Amino acid sequence: MKTLILLLIACTCAHAADTTIYETDKYGNIQYHKPRLVVKGDRVYQADKFGGIQYDKPGYKIKGDRIYPVDKFGNVQYDKPGKVKK
Repeated sequence: MKTLILLLIACTCAHAADTTIYETDKYGNIQYHKPRLVVKGDRVYQADKFGGIQYDKPGYKIKGDRIYPVDKFGNVQYDKPGKVKK
């Protein structure tokens, strides 16, 4: 799942508008009934199957060329390894 997140974030630009990232199956069909990710600026949030953003769940912050996990309060977890975008 983390690899999927990194690939999708690398392929999408962080615009002022929200970008939704859906999970797909091995045939490329979008899995609308599964949770999705929403990119808002430099933050990546988890969303439920209805599209509501889950602010209480951990997300990610894009900082430079790295993606860091954040806790439910929005604090960047520097002690956890950041992933490099390609």
